[in-house]
Amino acid sequence: MTTRNTDMRAQLQKIPFSTQQGEKRMVPLPRLMPIADMRKAFVNEWVVSNVTTWDKTETPIRGEVLKHHAHKSVVYQAAKNYLAQHPTAHLFIFFAGDPIPIETDTTTLTATLILRPPIPSTK
Repeated sequence: MTTRNTDMRAQLQKIPFSTQQGEKRMVPLPRLMPIADMRKAFVNEWVVSNVTTWDKTETPIRGEVLKHHAHKSVVYQAAKNYLAQHPTAHLFIFFAGDPIPIETDTTTLTATLILRPPIPSTK
């Protein structure tokens, strides 16, 4: 395989894939997207996003999708690995569905939010 093909394959592997409703094929989605779009794209999955934009109430509204998966533990491991390499990152982990599955352990979520560095001031 050529270097160019290897580079392209590596870039494609970094892009999250999801199915569109009613279709069997997989389609690439942008990595940077509004949280509302993530909720629509990854229905009934856990998502970890590196937040890039907050509203006035410091609620995440846009970010980079780092990982999405049906199993919470996979997403939490991805978040842990990302924070090891990027300790000042602002990660937002959420379940894109309603209700959150019963087996959810809120202790882990609380610990993740406590470890989050302060949001940079926009003033």
